Amino acid sequence: MIQCDLPGLTITNEPGQTVPYLSDTNWYDGAEVVIDADDRPYGEGSFDVDIPQIRPRYFDVVIDLVDPGDGSAVWALHDVAMSLTELVDPFDVTFTDPARGPLSSVGVRVAGKVTFPIEDEDGVASVTIPMKATDPKRYGPLVAPVPSTGLPTGGTGIPYPVAYPIDYGVAGNPGTLVLANAGNSAVIPDFQVTGGLSGGFDLVVRETSAHKRFERLIPVDSVVTLQQSIGRAFIDGDNDVTRDLTYDEPIVVPPKSFVTVQFNAIGVATGTPTLTAPTMRPAYR
Repeated sequence: MIQCDLPGLTITNEPGQTVPYLSDTNWYDGAEVVIDADDRPYGEGSFDVDIPQIRPRYFDVVIDLVDPGDGSAVWALHDVAMSLTELVDPFDVTFTDPARGPLSSVGVRVAGKVTFPIEDEDGVASVTIPMKATDPKRYGPLVAPVPSTGLPTGGTGIPYPVAYPIDYGVAGNPGTLVLANAGNSAVIPDFQVTGGLSGGFDLVVRETSAHKRFERLIPVDSVVTLQQSIGRAFIDGDNDVTRDLTYDEPIVVPPKSFVTVQFNAIGVATGTPTLTAPTMRPAYR
């Protein structure tokens, strides 16, 4: 069974009387890949391109309904379908199937005419909702618990002179955040850092040496958000502090792999500064 969750409506592909059901969708198609071919002027074929461009993903949700009653279910479905065109903000659409569980398209909008033909027979209707996802990837559920770490701290070690049985002391905190991606497409996660940090912080990926450096006072009660998806940094909400990102390489979690992010303070740390990845989720094509 396949289940589709839209704002205000949940449908499956199991037909049922008086229940709208998912009769068709191209949700499982991939996004269009565009390659700008530059033909060779004096030979066969074309020159290669560095990076193929992947367009936004377009898909349709087709819903059918057979209502042997008074037809009220037809008009209820019409209201829900048309209300999607009134949504000001982008919304999520989630499909759940037995193979991968729930996968969501984020930033979705209605991208065309919603068609709602009504058949000659009363109580029979079909609706087609065309949609556009600006992000062509599909995402699994948010990773829980949210990956987080504090700054590196040393352990207590072994006391001297050594006494038996040996007490190895309390282990320190390496100050690392491990982000795993079970999907088949790379993830570019967002990060949040809480203060206090007198000079900012460094993030360095051990496996790839990707590096982000944020140089600014972060008070104890403040939160810096690095939105890698749009290449911006904010403090305490929507206050743009991107200018304080003095070194900004993208931190990417490859498909079927993981990265280890080292969290270091710049200057003096007070309170309990913490690094989290609140939006981390696996990504799929």
